[in-house]
Amino acid sequence: MIQFCTPSRGLRCGGAHRRGPVIGCLPLRQPVLGWNGVARSSIVSRIMALRDVLIGRAAERAVLVAHADRVIAGRGSIVLVSGEAGVGKTTLVRRVLEELGLDRLEGFGVKEGAMAYGPVVGALRMLRHERPDAWTGADTSLGVLLPELGAARRALEAADLFEGIRSAFAAGAAQAPLAVVFDDMQWADEATLGLLPAMARALDSEPVLLVVVYREDEVPRGHPIRRLRTELRRDERLTEVPLQPLAGADVAGLLGQALNGTPAPSLVGAVLAHTGGVPLFVTELGAALRAGARLREGDAGLELSQGADLPLPESVRDAVLVRASGVAPDARSLLEVAAVLGNTFEVDLAMAIARVDTWPDDLLDHGLVAEAAPGSMTFRHALVREVRWLASKKSTHELARMRPKTSSSGPLGRSTESCGFAKMHR
Repeated sequence: MIQFCTPSRGLRCGGAHRRGPVIGCLPLRQPVLGWNGVARSSIVSRIMALRDVLIGRAAERAVLVAHADRVIAGRGSIVLVSGEAGVGKTTLVRRVLEELGLDRLEGFGVKEGAMAYGPVVGALRMLRHERPDAWTGADTSLGVLLPELGAARRALEAADLFEGIRSAFAAGAAQAPLAVVFDDMQWADEATLGLLPAMARALDSEPVLLVVVYREDEVPRGHPIRRLRTELRRDERLTEVPLQPLAGADVAGLLGQALNGTPAPSLVGAVLAHTGGVPLFVTELGAALRAGARLREGDAGLELSQGADLPLPESVRDAVLVRASGVAPDARSLLEVAAVLGNTFEVDLAMAIARVDTWPDDLLDHGLVAEAAPGSMTFRHALVREVRWLASKKSTHELARMRPKTSSSGPLGRSTESCGFAKMHR
């Protein structure tokens, strides 16, 4: 874990007593007084100190630093961080908070079996562990959420529970500014998501930063996060930090880190096309390339050896399979058919071959495909198609036999070659 020394945390330069290597010491030019009179650097100097830690996230990092600066000055704030799986949301938040010396509590949404206020419970338990001296959770109202406190009241007014949660976070922040990070909130329960707008208002005068992290491509119409955004917008508190996949130059930088060398433009282009610029995929693919002896030194940098292909790391395959596991069976069948048809496929043709009558919105909601043009879809990333193609037990010849018999006109009347049946993915 990369960390910086910050005098506000009482660290010695060199950080021998901290876990992980310390790669720099934050400059404190023209210090100003922050929380409890502790000197802190300006936003600009801290952004400059952080710029080499993460690649391609300068603008997003600047927003987080500005909100953290408000909290260090003694005021509350809330920020929403969104993006698809693997794009680096959690990494960005954790790195910025660690490097700025802002302690964090974490709570997570869970995909299945979510309980009411689950992420809040996780954060409160972490608060008890990290700051036991500041804990005021002896209030029996929190016994409803934390059975270990005992004396839980069976019947509890919502207002009492809200005040118990608010006072616990406020008391924890009274010792030092605090960030409460709620992650994977696309899976969070409605009670937690409904609590956050009021909590942001109630903690406005407390040094607490609320960070809500979620997968944008798993927030369909009617999802509670959309109501959360609407209410925050109405309160003029909505700040969103959407993370997009990396562009070519940033992919080159990240790939160079993974390879410990300079990749050739041809290799960068191939990795970008394969991964769509998703940092997790780029990093894992780079590690697999480095370990698999598939590269050689070319005139322009590291490039694929003669006859070598890009690998499919097991970690990436698992991530894609897990992502697709949440869709309905008919959606998975359609996805496997589409994987053989090609990276871009015609919806009617894929549905006819898969014998699916209604297009399953699961594929869009889970970020597996995106609209390419009217009547056609494309895989979000080539890796998604590759994994689903490998997972499919159908060959191109089997799909050709399954293909409905129609006239030669129209999308279903095309030859198997023109539809991509003969183009096996290599």
